[in-house]
Amino acid sequence: MPRSGSWFRRTPSPSLILGYAAFEGAFLGFLSGVVSTYVAPGLVAQAVPACSPSSRGC
Repeated sequence: MPRSGSWFRRTPSPSLILGYAAFEGAFLGFLSGVVSTYVAPGLVAQAVPACSPSSRGC
C-alpha cells in the first residue's frame, strides 16, 4: 500500500503525459515568440532549421 504523501505512481497516466506535453509545447512556443519579438528578431527562425537536420537537437 503506497504512502498517502507519495508524489509518484507506479504506472504513468497517459492523460497526464499528454497534458504535460501540451503545456510544455505551449510554453516553449510562447517563449520562442517573446524571444523572436523582443530580444532577437529572427533568432528562433534561424535556430530551428539549424537543429532540425541533425535530429539530435542543438
